Amino acid sequence: MEWWHIGGLLMGPVQAAYFILNQHLKIDSRLLMLWRGFGTVLVFLPIALLVGNWPTAPMFYLTCITAGLLVGVFDRMVFSATAHYGAGVTSRLLALCLPLAFLLWLLLHPEHLQVLQGKPHIIWLPVALLGTLVSVLMLKRDPLSKTAFMALIPLYFIGAILDVLNKTAMMYGNGMPSFITYAMIVSGMAGIVNLAWPTKGAQPLKLQHVISIWQGGLLIVLIAGGYILLKTSSINSAPNPAFITALNLTGPFWVIIWNKWQQHPDNSNIWAGIGCVASALLLVFATI
Repeated sequence: MEWWHIGGLLMGPVQAAYFILNQHLKIDSRLLMLWRGFGTVLVFLPIALLVGNWPTAPMFYLTCITAGLLVGVFDRMVFSATAHYGAGVTSRLLALCLPLAFLLWLLLHPEHLQVLQGKPHIIWLPVALLGTLVSVLMLKRDPLSKTAFMALIPLYFIGAILDVLNKTAMMYGNGMPSFITYAMIVSGMAGIVNLAWPTKGAQPLKLQHVISIWQGGLLIVLIAGGYILLKTSSINSAPNPAFITALNLTGPFWVIIWNKWQQHPDNSNIWAGIGCVASALLLVFATI
C-alpha cells in the first residue's frame, strides 16, 4: 500500500469536518476564510523555517500562487453553500469535480490515454460517465438539489483545475518542504483574496457572533492544515490527481453518518447525490 492510499482515505473524514463546521456555525464565509488563510500561514510558518530547503523551481511558485487565488474563491463558496444548503448536498455534488479533473488531466497529458487503453477495467469508463449524467438528471426531481446543483456549477470547474494545479506544483517540488511551502502560499493567497473581497451588506458583529467566529476560526485552521498536508502529500505520489479526489469521496459518506447521528435534516435527493459519488468511484475503478 502506497502513501496516497492512506492519505487519500484519511482525507475523507477531515473533509467531512470541513463541510460540517459551517453547516452548524453558519459563520460569514469571508471571516471564516480569513482565519483559514492567514491562520494556516501562521501555523505552517515555524514548520517551514525549521524544514528549510524550500523549492527553487519558478513553476512551483507560479502554480501555488494560482491555486491560492482559486482556493480563495472555491472555499469561500463552499462555506457559503454548506451554511445555506447543508453539508450533505454540497459534499455530494462536489463529487462532480472528479470527472472534470480526470478529463482535464487527459487534455494536458494525452499520453496517459495510451496507459488507459491497457487497463483491465476500462470498459466501465462509459458506464461511470453515464452514471454521472443520470445522477445529475435525477437532481431535477428535488428543488433543493436542483438549486444547489446550479449554484455550485463554478465550483465543479474550479475544483478540477485545483486538482491539476496541485499535482503540477508537486511535480516541481521536493518532498516535505514543498508540501509546507505549498500550504503557506496557497493559504496566504486565499486570505489575501478574501481580504480584498468584502461581504456585501455585512452587519455589525454581536458578542455571541465573535465567540462563534473564534471557535470556528480555530477549528478551521486545524482542519485546513491537516487537509492540505494530506492532499498535497498524497497527490505527489498518485499517478493521476483524480485518484486522490476519488479517495477523498469518502467524505460525503462521513457527512451522512454525522447528520444521521446528530439528526440534522437533509431534504435533498440523497440518492442522486450518492449516485454522483458512486459514479466518480466507478470512474477511478475503470482507470486503475
